[in-house]
Amino acid sequence: MNVTNIIKTSLKYPQTSIKNVVIYTAFLILFYIAYSLAYATIAFNKLLQLMSYSNISNSRNLVFFNTLIQNNSIVFAISIICLIILLILIAGYIYRIYEGLENLPDFNNLQLLLVQGIKVIGLSIIYLIIPVAILLIGCSLYSNIGLLLIIIAIIALIILGLFILPIAMGIMVKNDDFKSALEFESIIEKIKEITLTNYVGAVILSLIAQTIIIISFLVISLLLIALTSIIPILGLIVAVICFIVDFFVFSYLQIFSIKVYQLLCD
Repeated sequence: MNVTNIIKTSLKYPQTSIKNVVIYTAFLILFYIAYSLAYATIAFNKLLQLMSYSNISNSRNLVFFNTLIQNNSIVFAISIICLIILLILIAGYIYRIYEGLENLPDFNNLQLLLVQGIKVIGLSIIYLIIPVAILLIGCSLYSNIGLLLIIIAIIALIILGLFILPIAMGIMVKNDDFKSALEFESIIEKIKEITLTNYVGAVILSLIAQTIIIISFLVISLLLIALTSIIPILGLIVAVICFIVDFFVFSYLQIFSIKVYQLLCD
């Protein structure tokens, strides 16, 4: 299959099951809510601690604030657990797309999704942990060395994220073997088989297609926002609709890009 056909097929692929795109979108929205809740509880805990320090002389207030902090910590723990479970399920669905089914796969076996998701996350950590660590070190250094480390880390993340990791993922799924994804020779052979020109071309066309869709969506969103300024009562409704549609578009594009890599690895 040539590059153009890969892009066309991948763009149509999410349409094979809009229901599953909607479910995937719901998973992403729940993930975002869990993340936002975890972040909010951290900020709220800091605020409660400051308020408890200012009321340290009042034992009744101190007990009240300590109770709030404990309850807030429970909420934080629950949100983190939900965050991890949702992340694994989302990663597991990426694994299923890589299996190359004719239609978009169903969410019919959550236990299997969890197992497959752990494999995807584990593989991603192995490939990306070093450049991410270098990036964090670079960000902590306010010097030319820090800037150099940031540049090196970004280049490494682009190469690994756009070229090496997707191929490794495809090899792992095709062979149903985690260790095979760590064999660098197999990855190089696969890139040679695809040819670097086709691979880069497919990635660039994929990015162009995603950019066009995103720009189109942004234009529509801006028109809706302009409409709310004329009819203010529609503001909240439009905001909720844009929020949901935004995640739906993101889900569609993510499935599309994963399918591009799957077809390249096939």
